Amino acid sequence: MSVLTHENSRVQTCFAEFLCSFSFLTVNVFLENQLSIDKRFTALEARVKQLEAYTARCPCVDAVGFNVQLTHDISPFAPSQHIIFDNILANIGNGYDKYSGHFTAPYHGLYTFVVSFTKMRDRNLSVQIVKNGVTITQGVTSTDDEFDTATVAATVELIKGDKVWAENAYPVDNVEQVDGMWTFFSGHLVMSMPN
Repeated sequence: MSVLTHENSRVQTCFAEFLCSFSFLTVNVFLENQLSIDKRFTALEARVKQLEAYTARCPCVDAVGFNVQLTHDISPFAPSQHIIFDNILANIGNGYDKYSGHFTAPYHGLYTFVVSFTKMRDRNLSVQIVKNGVTITQGVTSTDDEFDTATVAATVELIKGDKVWAENAYPVDNVEQVDGMWTFFSGHLVMSMPN
């Protein structure tokens, strides 16, 4: 056997060993990458299941909000008399009923309500925000001015079907009077909550 033939044989053996090593490394790298991909895929699947479970408990809801105005004066204003705001400026989600003056929660969630009310000429006035018959906040105007405006606000958790309205709190004057053009009630859903 010549030196050249022997050298060729040796080169071929080295090359064959190199190919075997390269193939082994390639297979290992592929398998490691595949395991890494499988782990990441499994983690993503678990996250999707968590998000689906959360969405099932706390579904995406439409916007809810209203802004209404009283267009007429109320005098005398009796104790616990509901204020029925008759001019609907906005009623997204149709939660406010202009016939009863009640807002009915369409979803379980956190809501904010505001009543801005104005008393008339030398009279005092008290207004409260009520949830299902229970007072959640109240305010009073008691000044010597001809007209005076006060605001009460509340943030409260409601479940679907709960009702919120504004009414006279208690008699703070012999004859309480509400100036309709300057009296408003508004509310909106801050955030829905799981049932």
